[in-house]
Amino acid sequence: MTWWNQQINLFNDCILSTSESTAKETDPRFRDESWSENPMYSYIKESYKLVCKSVLDTIGNTQDIEPEAKERLEFFARQFLNAMSPSNFITTNPEIMKLTLESNGENLIKGLDQLQKDMSKSVDMLNIRMTDSEAFVVGENVAATEGKVVFKNHLFELIQYQATTEEVYKRPMMLVPPFVNKYYIMDLNQRKSFVKWLVDQGHTVFMISWVNPDASFRDTDFGHYVTDGIIPALDAIEAQTGEREVNGLGYCIGGTLLTAAMAYLAGKRRKQRIKSATLLTTILDFQQPGELGIFINDPMISAIETQNNHQAIWTGAKWRCRSVCFVKTAFTGITTSPTT
Repeated sequence: MTWWNQQINLFNDCILSTSESTAKETDPRFRDESWSENPMYSYIKESYKLVCKSVLDTIGNTQDIEPEAKERLEFFARQFLNAMSPSNFITTNPEIMKLTLESNGENLIKGLDQLQKDMSKSVDMLNIRMTDSEAFVVGENVAATEGKVVFKNHLFELIQYQATTEEVYKRPMMLVPPFVNKYYIMDLNQRKSFVKWLVDQGHTVFMISWVNPDASFRDTDFGHYVTDGIIPALDAIEAQTGEREVNGLGYCIGGTLLTAAMAYLAGKRRKQRIKSATLLTTILDFQQPGELGIFINDPMISAIETQNNHQAIWTGAKWRCRSVCFVKTAFTGITTSPTT
């Protein structure tokens, strides 16, 4: 009844009122002037927002439901509500309607052609491209900084980048990227390369480039990425520079791995070789992983493991690290395909 009364008031405000709203639209989906100036589209927009608020408030006010279940319900409700946004449909999006009329429908034809191409590249699930995959050229706007491979084994290659300054810091830096989106995120074009910035500041940089795992890696787990990854990388850096200690930087799960390697050295009562650790978007306490926790539960993990075992894809199994450096946490397996 509350929602219904609000809808009536909203209809009166948007359709019957001639006054223009002065409130600035902050939602990027509705920044086109038509969403505010056209009464019909204004009502569609505000009605949609009202529905979203009503649904999420109802879930939030529901009692006698486990916190984890409520969190999952809120998450998937937001995904559904976002998918139902009027901006996603031709007849309720004034920008698309205008473009369709101006191009005599050619924009729709191009969209269908793009969808057909995406469908042809999809296998067991729809794979909608988010960017132009043909726009990247190695050495130009991906992996643009000059470097050389100084060590490799079955799990990774180690790339060395020389400092470009006359004075060079004594202690080298070791960068540990995640397993899936690789090291390219740290070295794009010259203007957006973190590696380029580091060498221009006088740092000798070593970057780990992880292997693309195939079915032969199905029994490889998180511990192997410490003992066969981080530790050999430290040895190779010492062989190249004579320095036993490094400043480490880990990104995403690479930061989790870097910290676990520090805990491993401490647990083995070996001298700490990672003098400092900088962590970017890294989770250490997986008991409170935020929205990532929506996908970390026993049924979901079991389903992923079953699927990956059936497809002979590396799963990483379930990782458990016990550390004196951070809270004992449970690491769930990372899934990836041989072509990722």
